[in-house]
Amino acid sequence: IADDPNATVNIVYPDGELDYGTNVVSITVTAQNGITKEYRVFVNRLESNNAFLNELVISNITDGKDEIITPTPEFNKMNLTYNMVLENDVTKIKFDGVAEDEFASIEGLGEYELNVGNNTIKITVVAQDESKLTYTFNVNRKANANALLSSLSMDEHAFTEAFESEKFVYYVYVTGEITTATINATP
Repeated sequence: IADDPNATVNIVYPDGELDYGTNVVSITVTAQNGITKEYRVFVNRLESNNAFLNELVISNITDGKDEIITPTPEFNKMNLTYNMVLENDVTKIKFDGVAEDEFASIEGLGEYELNVGNNTIKITVVAQDESKLTYTFNVNRKANANALLSSLSMDEHAFTEAFESEKFVYYVYVTGEITTATINATP
């Protein structure tokens, strides 16, 4: 609104939507006698700094499975570190996620082969303004605790009973001229 009711005001806005960064709005006030004054307003449209994950799904995809895994603590966008202890038979996991802001990107989603012991997986969300948040997942895959045999045999001779992995004593009888024995055991 002009100070003098007889003056005219012309406001020139940027075309279309505001760009990210500095936008200039020009205001020209023309007095009744033709003298002009120009005002400029700088509108700074900030890029989003939202680098939060909105949701995260971790799945066991070993051998074609699709089982949800819950981290400890349960996923919360404000918590950046998680710990998980997984059984030895979980060899491959997958991370899927969605950023809270549509302009953010996510690095580190996808499939991971797990080694026995600690595996560190980092998921980084990059905001529109390039600020970042990194979620760290410490995944401990347990060592195999199976100390059983899958097969047990003896060359050229048979045990008195069939092999069973949960049975721990076997007998075999050989004639007096046999001086060596080759036993085959497979874990």
